[in-house]
Amino acid sequence: MTKSLGDRLGVLLAVLALATGCLAVSSESVVFVRSGAPADQRKQVAKAYVTDGNLARLRTRLKERFPAATGDQLQGLYLKWNVKPGDGETAAAIIVGIQGQGLDGGEFLRVAGELVETDINGPSKQQ
Repeated sequence: MTKSLGDRLGVLLAVLALATGCLAVSSESVVFVRSGAPADQRKQVAKAYVTDGNLARLRTRLKERFPAATGDQLQGLYLKWNVKPGDGETAAAIIVGIQGQGLDGGEFLRVAGELVETDINGPSKQQ
């Protein structure tokens, strides 16, 4: 017995709904290494910051700020770096991301970004 197009479409939509419900959500925050230093130096700062040790310290600091965060949720935290040419200047950035579910990604990443910002650029002038 052949299925109608409507039946096949319904099955496909059900599979897609199940698949998207199982996918992890990923959000990122970008922290730029302050300009003023040569591009190569900014790149080295960004590259040197992205280490397992800094990631572990960041997870510990975030656990202090978000005590309800579970170990599994914190394991979804990641760091990476990137360099891209901008308006006459090369920008170096550290990307702080969280992959997973169950955290308020916006607030969590805002705090994570502030911590990384302080680490690489020093305290902001507003503090």
